[in-house]
Amino acid sequence: MKALIDNMKVEPRENARILRSALDEVKSIQTLLSDVYKDDGGGRTLLRELVQNADDANSSKLSFVILEHGWTDCQNSLLKGASLVVINNGPFTVRDHEAIHLAIGGSKMEEADKIGRFGVGLKSIFHICEAILYLGADEGVLRPGVVNPWAGTDGKNDSDPIHPDWDHIHKDHDLRKLLEVARSIDYKFSNGLLLWIPIRTREHVDRSDDGRPSGIIDSYPNTNDLFNWFSRPQSLVYLLTQCGYLDEIKVYRANGPENIDADKPSLKIFRNDFKADSWVGRHNDDINQQFTREFQGSIEAENNDHVNSWTVKGIEKLGEETLIKIRDSDDWPREHHWIDGRSK
Repeated sequence: MKALIDNMKVEPRENARILRSALDEVKSIQTLLSDVYKDDGGGRTLLRELVQNADDANSSKLSFVILEHGWTDCQNSLLKGASLVVINNGPFTVRDHEAIHLAIGGSKMEEADKIGRFGVGLKSIFHICEAILYLGADEGVLRPGVVNPWAGTDGKNDSDPIHPDWDHIHKDHDLRKLLEVARSIDYKFSNGLLLWIPIRTREHVDRSDDGRPSGIIDSYPNTNDLFNWFSRPQSLVYLLTQCGYLDEIKVYRANGPENIDADKPSLKIFRNDFKADSWVGRHNDDINQQFTREFQGSIEAENNDHVNSWTVKGIEKLGEETLIKIRDSDDWPREHHWIDGRSK
């Protein structure tokens, strides 16, 4: 037998991994958008997920900026057109830098105390765009990048075969521009995450040989749509009530990045005298035999020199004693944590 093998040419495959193509990831995002994160009208899904994502990052401040245009001289063409810019002040860690590129899952998977613990909510962004740019910061360390589902879809390399300029943020020019926008809202931006979300246009979905639109989904909102979605005080108040860390949400609208005036938001929603432990809790609060928890506070909205206020009172239902005992038992199912190929 050995002689038989010696006389044959052997070409083993060095990598035993199951491969997943870039197109598989695009299809996964399309499925998520049509099923799990189907928009229920008026941008509510997108708004909810962006607010929850900021709260998951322990952010206290969140800003939405609707821009009519970007910069004409950027190398990445996604920075030139109308965009939604989202900025929060939660730290963007090394782990987050990797997790934002996971089409399914994310850094929240093992953090059961967070709302979006399975990490797919951020993919609702693709309801309005084909790719996103981001700039994260953690203790003064900048972590820029691009999430482009179309990168590598030709199976030849990791670049976008149709729009290769989408894949990169030019360090000396584009990065500086993004940092200027972040600092126009948060002058230090030592911790935070800026998402630059280019609003989908017909020019973005030119991947079909027959000229028909071919993108992630067939949806083309405009800046008026986005402003209407993100400037509803009642929606933002309702979302802020459910957050454990956020105490302020601002909405801006500007012709371009150079026109953003941080002192003049179109809408500001904030909680007075906010203390994280005085509002809704997390599952870790199911202690000391306390099975209900009262919370109260006030939320104000400043809109075109008008101020409205809401008084919030509620009772939060926590874990029953029986549930707590079951969850603490050895038979309670738990997620696997993989370390060096072994699970715990």
